[in-house]
Amino acid sequence: MFKHIFLLGDNNQLKTNIIDELLKGQAFSGFTILPYIINGQEKGRYLHSHVEVEDYDNDLPIEVKINNQQVVTVPNILDYFGAKVLMNSLQSSATIIKMDPLFLSDHKALIFLEEFDRCLYSDKHIIGSLSTITDELSALVFANNESCLLEVNETNHIQILENLKRIMSSWD
Repeated sequence: MFKHIFLLGDNNQLKTNIIDELLKGQAFSGFTILPYIINGQEKGRYLHSHVEVEDYDNDLPIEVKINNQQVVTVPNILDYFGAKVLMNSLQSSATIIKMDPLFLSDHKALIFLEEFDRCLYSDKHIIGSLSTITDELSALVFANNESCLLEVNETNHIQILENLKRIMSSWD
C-alpha cells in the first residue's frame, strides 16, 4: 500500500480541497503555501507552518507579485524556513506531513530538497500536491516507490477522494 499521496493537476483549489478533507480530524505537521492579500489584491504567496519553528516567525513570504506577468521568489525562504519546517515535522508526534503545494524556487533550495528526501524515507506519511512534474522535487517523488501520484480534475476528484480515504485507513 502507498505511504505517500501526491496530487497533480491544473486546479489548485481541487487539490487543496481534497487534501484538507483528508486531513479533517487528523493530527499533522508540515506546511501550506497561501496567497497573501493587500488592499483586496493578491500580492504573492507565503509559507505557513503547521509545526512550531523556533527562531522563525510563521507566515513568511515566499513569492512576491511584481505585476500581472512577473512573480519574484524570495531567496532562501525554502532553505531556511521551509527546511526547518520539514526537520521539525520529522520530530513531531504527528504521523502525517502536509505539503500543499510542494514548491521549488528559482534558487533550487538544496537544503529543502535534502529535508524533503529525508521525509520521503522516514516513518511519516506525506500528503501533498505538486505544482510541476519537471523539477527536482518531482524527480524525488517519482524515485520513491511508496508514493502514489494522482491527477485530479473536475471529473474524477470525488472518486479520488474516496479512494484516498481507503488508502489512509490502512495507515492506522
